[in-house]
Amino acid sequence: MQDEEGDIKIFYTADLSVDVDGSRHSYRLDNDPKLALDDIHSSAGWPHSSWQNVLVRDPKEPDMPYVDEEGYCVSMTSYQREGFNSIDRRRYVDAAVVSYAVIPGIVRRLCEGVLLGCAARITDTLTKASIDCVMADFSGYSIGEASLAAAHYFSPHLSARNGDERPIYLYEFWPDKAAVISGETFRLIPANASRHSRHGVA
Repeated sequence: MQDEEGDIKIFYTADLSVDVDGSRHSYRLDNDPKLALDDIHSSAGWPHSSWQNVLVRDPKEPDMPYVDEEGYCVSMTSYQREGFNSIDRRRYVDAAVVSYAVIPGIVRRLCEGVLLGCAARITDTLTKASIDCVMADFSGYSIGEASLAAAHYFSPHLSARNGDERPIYLYEFWPDKAAVISGETFRLIPANASRHSRHGVA
């Protein structure tokens, strides 16, 4: 549909799961819950083949995820900045710092406009609290999902292991309209130009 300014908008109401991809402390091979923000098995797919859609391969040992000097893997977001190599975290959108929204792959396939990098907004329909976001990651099946930074805007108690199951969040996306978050203007990346889609959803 079109919003009041005539721009095309996609919107729906859902719960809020928390995405930590792109964060420095997202996953560890030892899966220590005191150190890692999320479970590397259930969320990143390790050691099954699906991990390759979430974690960066080790350039020297491609069958393994790359692990930094502190024991953390480098996790990807669907949105990738230009000018940085695959193990450079600046290439991805840091879920702990940047407010981003996640959209299911099925919506991406049905949408005619460009979603990756587009402007988005999440609103708590009960409190009316609202935060502007960039659409920076795709999910396989989760309908309501946002970065840790966005989730913490609504509650500091939310985490990748403890989301909000209440379907009270309004998700809005403006295809073809580039997001501007914290001074960064995100580029719009067409579907056929994106190299990564979380959980293998193209």
